[in-house]
Amino acid sequence: MKHSTSRRFLLATIAVLVSQLIFGQKDMVREPDTKRPVTFAAFSDTLSFQAENTNYLVSRNKSEHVSVMLSPGFLFEGTILSKRSIDATRTAIIIRSTNYDGYMLSLFQHLQSDGSRVFSGHLVSMRHGDAFVLQFSQGNYKWVKKGFYDLVNE
Repeated sequence: MKHSTSRRFLLATIAVLVSQLIFGQKDMVREPDTKRPVTFAAFSDTLSFQAENTNYLVSRNKSEHVSVMLSPGFLFEGTILSKRSIDATRTAIIIRSTNYDGYMLSLFQHLQSDGSRVFSGHLVSMRHGDAFVLQFSQGNYKWVKKGFYDLVNE
């Protein structure tokens, strides 16, 4: 899987370079827009993650409208754009928000052989300056607030 991602990145890089040569584009890098609007200013920098609510998301189908508490006081509503069960233990889901304009939630769940679950996820918008990343810290999952460009540069 690591090689597949590397190949995709290499092909994407080659495609950008070729398009630059063909169209004569000189400046490929844009300066960061530090004036992007922020949506989550009212939320703290870290929010607890309610893993039990992911069962609801995983049981839904593509194109369904969902409403889920990502954290106490943080209701996320949207439409499922993509849901893929890679096998019986791994599920990936992407949801376009209807209550946070422009935001997309991507959530990956992996069921371990011992019954525990491993998660990764992002709540991000290409038009806004803030995002949340799901991180495991001190035995718990938390949504950690990040700036858009901090997330892109990681």
